[in-house]
Amino acid sequence: MSSSGVIVELHRNSSNWAKVVDEIVKLERKIFPKHESLARSFDDEMRKKNSGLLYVEVDGEVVAYVMYSWPSSLYASITKLAVKENSRRLGHGEALLKAAIQKCRTRNVHRITLHVDPLRTPAMNLYKKYGFQKLYMLLLFLLLLLEAGVTADVFLNRNWEEDFPVDPSGNFAQLKDFVRSNFEICKWIGLSIMSVRGLSLLLAMILKSLGPHQYYDSDDDYAPDRVPLLRNAVVVGNPVVMNFLYLIFPVYELDNQVLSYA
Repeated sequence: MSSSGVIVELHRNSSNWAKVVDEIVKLERKIFPKHESLARSFDDEMRKKNSGLLYVEVDGEVVAYVMYSWPSSLYASITKLAVKENSRRLGHGEALLKAAIQKCRTRNVHRITLHVDPLRTPAMNLYKKYGFQKLYMLLLFLLLLLEAGVTADVFLNRNWEEDFPVDPSGNFAQLKDFVRSNFEICKWIGLSIMSVRGLSLLLAMILKSLGPHQYYDSDDDYAPDRVPLLRNAVVVGNPVVMNFLYLIFPVYELDNQVLSYA
């Protein structure tokens, strides 16, 4: 552990519970904006079953902490990882991340998830060091690819009606006749809708990349003028295609984005 820090697991019956919780709540308010901070609900979060917290103590002071939980036997979640500003770049965050991963692994979970704000460059670099990748880009690409395939099948394949089951009501036949008689118009309408949706998605990603304000002394006087539009997913480890939802195995999540680790 760097800078003579000690990793300690916080237990409900710990004699210093109140002191540690108070210090962590203060760090929450300093580090995170209101819409991300757990300062007001921290005690409730720690009362939840199957949750835990590790913190780094240096000279009797809490300088970093990580919260994690395992809602089910299928996955675990790292809900927070934070390091005090004047104690960063000393290895505390990396040590806590490793320790939390090991704790979660003792539960034999299949994946671990975490969320992270992409604007927090040091955090992103730490996760990239462990092989984390952005999962949401791959997932959204597959969704768009699937939708494009369906659109192409309907509007470019003149025998597309054979792909659908028989409709006893006759309404499908009316739709088929309409599309057939207005094929060129319907084709361009469908392609236009796909283009607009793709551009809208790109715009949403650009807006998210702008992110919330980064510079403030305390969220007591911080009033964000907007909330990020997307929750970017990030993943760690070697990609293993499991199914359409779980593209990386296992997974980890931190702060405000999704990650996976192997």
